[in-house]
Amino acid sequence: MENRKIIILLILFAFLSCKNPQYNHIKSDLYSKQDTLFLLQQNNWDEKGFEKNITLYDSHVVFKSKDCELGKVVDVESFKKNDWYYYDKNNVYFHNSFPGFFPSLNAVPSKSKKLIRLGYDYVSTDDKVYYQSTEIINADYSTFKVSNLHKQGVNYGFDKDNFYYKDSIVVDENMLDYLKNKSNILQPKNNGTTKRHNNL
Repeated sequence: MENRKIIILLILFAFLSCKNPQYNHIKSDLYSKQDTLFLLQQNNWDEKGFEKNITLYDSHVVFKSKDCELGKVVDVESFKKNDWYYYDKNNVYFHNSFPGFFPSLNAVPSKSKKLIRLGYDYVSTDDKVYYQSTEIINADYSTFKVSNLHKQGVNYGFDKDNFYYKDSIVVDENMLDYLKNKSNILQPKNNGTTKRHNNL
């Protein structure tokens, strides 16, 4: 009977060991487990936006709008942490505003290795604006701001010329009228001039 208990405990231990192998620390917040690269993410947010103390490990990154394995994008040798984001010789990396969603890590190319969070999931680096990992083509980084108006949890962005939803210019006339009237942020162009209001 005693041998039977020992055998059952050994089988259970072996099963749990296989199910939860250890993470091996590489550097900074990078870890590996069974030949897979992971980035430690200390905080998670619940569906209401409240921070919870949960440790997550991201093994994937959104790069050029595609879900990629982290190990195929990150240059481990040059990888470093800088305040709220990471960088290596090719890219900068940052988590979504509400990183409970998978994958929650984004990568964008950057020569300067500097990243500015414009608000929510809008960021700027090297004079370009991105929504998560996708560049917003022709967005003016020097005037780009994030509105307090949102749709399905995603805030609208705007610059001196356009409103944006995620990485696209808002072109629907009804929606443009709504945004202009509700936000009073950006007035339509009038003979090549744009009026800006400061009441966000």
